[in-house]
Amino acid sequence: MAKGKIIVKGLDEYIKQLNNLNVEVDKVVEKALIETHNVITTDAKKALKQGNESLLFGGRAKGVDLDSLPPTSPLRQSFYDSPRINWVGKIATINVGFDQSKSMHATYLMITGNPFIKPNKELYKAIYGNRKKISNLQHEIFENAILEAMKWNNF
Repeated sequence: MAKGKIIVKGLDEYIKQLNNLNVEVDKVVEKALIETHNVITTDAKKALKQGNESLLFGGRAKGVDLDSLPPTSPLRQSFYDSPRINWVGKIATINVGFDQSKSMHATYLMITGNPFIKPNKELYKAIYGNRKKISNLQHEIFENAILEAMKWNNF
């Protein structure tokens, strides 16, 4: 669902330093993407459990525990629960949130709301609003990889 991208400022410099230290950059990039996926997945699952404010259901729409849904549930099938990294040349991507082609209507209404249910702002924030948190996490992963490599190379 999330088509946005997060650009890590200074990524080129990190990669240059890692290459100079003979570190497998691909492994560090994959670790950063997997940690990104884990943060977004955890936050999205929490937001889904909370539910939405509603004009029906006594003021609160029931939350959804994705893990308790049957494996055949379109909502569960559409959620990117396991990180899968896609490489195209030197560019790596990872899917987070929901696969719109599998349950676009349900997930779209959870995020945007409808006349009876207010939008789930926490779900929106989990998928689209964590840019600063994710950017800081990725900086930390790259910096730690550089420090670890420097320690092993006796710098």
